[in-house]
Amino acid sequence: MRVNLANIHYNPAVQTRSLCIFSFLGPLFLSLAANPQASGQTQTQSATQSEQNPPVQINYLNVCTPSDHEKDEIAATLGLVPNPPKLVTDFEIARGQSSLENAESARYVRLRREFPADSKFSTVQYSISNNGRNTTETLVLTARDVRELRQISIEDSISSGVASVNALLTVDTPASRIKVERFGKSSVGLSRCQGADQSKYDAIFSKASSLIASYRRSFSLRSMLSAELKWLAASPSAASTSTRKGAPTRPK
Repeated sequence: MRVNLANIHYNPAVQTRSLCIFSFLGPLFLSLAANPQASGQTQTQSATQSEQNPPVQINYLNVCTPSDHEKDEIAATLGLVPNPPKLVTDFEIARGQSSLENAESARYVRLRREFPADSKFSTVQYSISNNGRNTTETLVLTARDVRELRQISIEDSISSGVASVNALLTVDTPASRIKVERFGKSSVGLSRCQGADQSKYDAIFSKASSLIASYRRSFSLRSMLSAELKWLAASPSAASTSTRKGAPTRPK
């Protein structure tokens, strides 16, 4: 059978639309045909850029007036701390001096103890530091199962002009800061803040103060750290000055 092409009529609109589509997509098809890896490279570049520039998430820690849920979690964590502490006989003592840029030099003494294997906590570290102006005590307890809790820290601070290092160990200084670090979650904390109504946190501050006082007595710090505390009581700035003055000079 012979078909007469002259009798076949085309729709001008369809023909025009087809030509327009071809004219638009034609160069793209030709480009992909010439470089079949272009599409894959584009996806790879996008993935690489996403890896190099991951999304940044910032969590703000409200330490002056934490929410009721955070307050309850801090209180519950403090309730887990053994009091009085039951510790094994092993211990470690370290001392040193820290100097950071744009910060005052400070001396510190650290005492590390361990809990029995059946305790919810593995270690406890007590540290006391002095920068010549303030003396700070910090008690840090590390949990044995970090999936439930990483650690809890309690801190107090007092002006060095108000009390000496030895005097600080004889009084129960109120806790000024509590921080709870959780695995896979943001930390929660509570600090003393001037001008903020913190009356509903009084029980938490009282509990934290009694804990750090109890551990201070259990550690017998004045006898165990007697030599380190004498060294700590010297002002870091005065110590560095005396070192420079006492340094031998070269003969001319």
